[in-house]
Amino acid sequence: MSIERRKHPRTPAKIEATVVLGDGVERLSAAITDISGAGARVSLPDPGRITEAFYMLVPEHGLQPCRMVWRRRGVMGVSFKPF
Repeated sequence: MSIERRKHPRTPAKIEATVVLGDGVERLSAAITDISGAGARVSLPDPGRITEAFYMLVPEHGLQPCRMVWRRRGVMGVSFKPF
């Protein structure tokens, strides 16, 4: 059994979102699969294209500044933090 170390436990989710890169010109479809007040797990076809800092457009939450914390085959962990 693994020990939860996050300050903000994540909740399972099914939220369609949009990753916004550069000056908003490039946009990638993404799916949030779990979320907390501090971050999320995001599935997308090619997370290798994502830079360390970017924005994510989340329905009902608007444009969120994000930092990539980790990435693996089609999935990445992000924190919601100002740049």
